[in-house]
Amino acid sequence: MAGKPQYSDAEILWFVKQVFEYKIKNEDLVCQGFKERFGRELKSHQHKYLKGRYGRDPAFK
Repeated sequence: MAGKPQYSDAEILWFVKQVFEYKIKNEDLVCQGFKERFGRELKSHQHKYLKGRYGRDPAFK
């Protein structure tokens, strides 16, 4: 469905904390943690998208 958010605020906040607050550089480690926490896969291209899209978003800082 067009316009439907793919990620919940909780997923985005968790991701942003892992990458920017805790400074986890290992993409595989973040993707594995995402799957364990939320029960769905986070692929490499999705990791890059989230990092670029929400990395500077003040709503998630």
